[in-house]
Amino acid sequence: AEGDRDVIAKMRLYGHAFTGYQLATLEFASKRPWLARKLPNNWDQFLEFLAGPPDRSVFNYVTVANALPKRFRVSPPRKFGEIGWQIDGAIVNDDTWSYLEIVCLLAENGLITQIDEAISRGRTPLVVEIGGGFGGLGYYLMKIFEDQLRYVIIDIPESLAFSAIYCATLFRHLQNNFVESRPGQTLGDEAGFSFAPNWHYRSLDFTRRQADLVINTLSLSEMSDAQIEDYCNGIKAMIGETGIFFEQNHQTNHEGPGGFCTSYFKNLRQCSSKILPDSFAEHRGQANLWVSAGYKGQEA
Repeated sequence: AEGDRDVIAKMRLYGHAFTGYQLATLEFASKRPWLARKLPNNWDQFLEFLAGPPDRSVFNYVTVANALPKRFRVSPPRKFGEIGWQIDGAIVNDDTWSYLEIVCLLAENGLITQIDEAISRGRTPLVVEIGGGFGGLGYYLMKIFEDQLRYVIIDIPESLAFSAIYCATLFRHLQNNFVESRPGQTLGDEAGFSFAPNWHYRSLDFTRRQADLVINTLSLSEMSDAQIEDYCNGIKAMIGETGIFFEQNHQTNHEGPGGFCTSYFKNLRQCSSKILPDSFAEHRGQANLWVSAGYKGQEA
């Protein structure tokens, strides 16, 4: 908020609100006081005392990464103060493992293939993420698809301050922009990131170009019923009859967060994995693929 360049350069150390993991102490945020002030310049020396042996997430990462094609082995950039254990050149921490888990589910359940097919036909796929955190998943998917996506992040402005800086800096060669409060806006066909404040996302017109994939992980279940219903109504318009909504949230039934998903979509199927630990649903919630009632894609 103060525009301190040193804080922005180490932005990842202040992103524990998004992931629940505090890189600056290499522990879950619930175990330590949340960082609210600038860290001292000699924090690396403190980390030498704080860091213990690698935790379970590092071993999970190694197991799953070795079972996936190299293309899907997510590795964060050496930017913004990223910290972790170095495994085959990748910086691995609990956040790295969490994003690898999502990528693994997308790959095993056919969503990566669907995007690949769109690219092979000469089209720039449109991916929308509701609640992009600091921009981590957007970064990994843009890398996996070799800078060939139009990736829209819809979030509250305080969060967009992180994801917009993160993604626009790491992909400054792409066409990146902010969504304005002008109705009927269309998304260009060129690759890049679009950052949409949550109250402006209705300004986007998806009638000409519908989303290939809409993603939400671990945030719908934190919203009020009114917010969930509003997003479900918006997502239905985004995916039309050909797109897919990938949703992973902690829930106790098959209806999706708040029970609203089945009012707007039909469940194509629950996501499964032959690679992830059996406990993946306990870690981040059961993942589902949702489509519109008139879905014209392949029934998986």
